[in-house]
Amino acid sequence: MFKAVVADRLPEGKRNFAFGIFYTGYGAGWLVGSIVTGLLYQVSVVGVIIFSMIVQLGCIPVLLFAGIRKRTLDGRSLIGDRVGSRPERR
Repeated sequence: MFKAVVADRLPEGKRNFAFGIFYTGYGAGWLVGSIVTGLLYQVSVVGVIIFSMIVQLGCIPVLLFAGIRKRTLDGRSLIGDRVGSRPERR
């Protein structure tokens, strides 16, 4: 989905930079998450579960913000107007 959003929103010359920034952040997040999970696993399996739940719940506002931001850009939402609804297809 990210590739489609970037392709629609950015001019061709800036897409590579946007992909580079995204995948750098993605890789850094993956690395930090793996290190924290490994260190927590040595101490407590319950700590790993709690860390995972906190990170996943922390992503919900980001998803909602992305849906609201998308709606303000083009009048529709990626996550639908109602819970359980499907976004329109072009």
